[in-house]
Amino acid sequence: MSKFKFNISPRFRSRRFINKFYFSIDIRKSEVFELLNKITQKDTILDYIQLRIGLLHFLNEVLPINSFVATTSYTIFDLINVIISSGKNPIFVDIDKNNLGPDLTELKQLVISKKVNCVIYTYLHGYKTDLSEFANICKEHNCILIEDCAQSLWSLENKICPGFYGDAALFSTGLFKNINTISGGLLCINSKEYFSKKIIDSHKKLKNNLSKEFINRFFYALFFKFITSKLVFPFITFPILKFGFINDLEFINKRAREENNPKIIYRDQKSLLRMNNIQKLLLMMKTKKSISQDFQKKKFIAELYLKDLKLILEKKLIIIPGLNFDYRISNLIQISSNNQIPILCNNRQDLLKFLIKNNIDIAAQHIRNLTNCDIYKKYVNQVAKNSDEISKKIILLPCYPDYPRGEIKKITNLLNQFYFNNFNCEV
Repeated sequence: MSKFKFNISPRFRSRRFINKFYFSIDIRKSEVFELLNKITQKDTILDYIQLRIGLLHFLNEVLPINSFVATTSYTIFDLINVIISSGKNPIFVDIDKNNLGPDLTELKQLVISKKVNCVIYTYLHGYKTDLSEFANICKEHNCILIEDCAQSLWSLENKICPGFYGDAALFSTGLFKNINTISGGLLCINSKEYFSKKIIDSHKKLKNNLSKEFINRFFYALFFKFITSKLVFPFITFPILKFGFINDLEFINKRAREENNPKIIYRDQKSLLRMNNIQKLLLMMKTKKSISQDFQKKKFIAELYLKDLKLILEKKLIIIPGLNFDYRISNLIQISSNNQIPILCNNRQDLLKFLIKNNIDIAAQHIRNLTNCDIYKKYVNQVAKNSDEISKKIILLPCYPDYPRGEIKKITNLLNQFYFNNFNCEV
């Protein structure tokens, strides 16, 4: 347990009172847990200081050393580090252009041929995929299916949601995710599964210390909130980022990228920690109503984008993966729930410069095709072509619940202006 020297007024110095308050936070009674129980139809949720730590714990407890784990080639590099740290071998799978998740045809071949012991299916950008057939194939061939729902938290109104199909489902509570506890993750499993007792018993023994990494993330969160505040961002932060991008100054540009320098990071048993009590308090503050309200707000923002970008979507000057030919909101809300809407464009660098020169804070996707990274070379059979193509074309439109409506209009006007002016299109 975390140990603190409490410095408070004399009348509250009772150690018994402090311990009772500090250590009695029961997140099992939180509305977040209640929601995830219903979404995933899994009765047990385990908490971790980071989502990747939850994955590490699961892989450590459930799979033998040297097992093979199939996952997407288009993901954060640290997910691969976790697989390696657990003593397993990552197998990279190319992505499906329609949902940016790992290609199901490739995954099925690997499972049926028994070349993998586990599959991690990542729902990137909030997309959801019907995995019912694939989940049955995994069961038939004794292959563990883990659903990575870090970016995909859905409202109950959508019936079957990501997290329902697999043996385990992972949800992030990171700083930029739908549930924010600065960092953190939740692992959903069924207590009746053959592996469950082992991992539940092991989880009970984990500490919930305030780690050095969490403290760094905590202060980073405060710093980020300050530099993105209304009083600072327009006058200091954005002008610096704009200057760096337009003048191609790497020492500035790299500060705006999350995945700067892929490297192998090894984690041992000491890395396995549960949520600390700061995270638990933040989790307890999140309600099902607020999650549902955020979902509705994002639907409304997505509808604004589709309405104003309809012409350049119809002319395929930009593409939203998975969106069918009629470009209706009813279609988009069936495929994506995330805080950003991915668009594919052939002139990405020119478009980014145009938008940033016009004071739009927007960026290319930071995730890269990991089959091109030298550090993972020994795990790569062939370069993932779809991942390679998508990673060079994708831009993320902000779709945060409280994103200003005026900024959305400005973005859509500029996108239309860029493509109509540069490609001689008629309105």
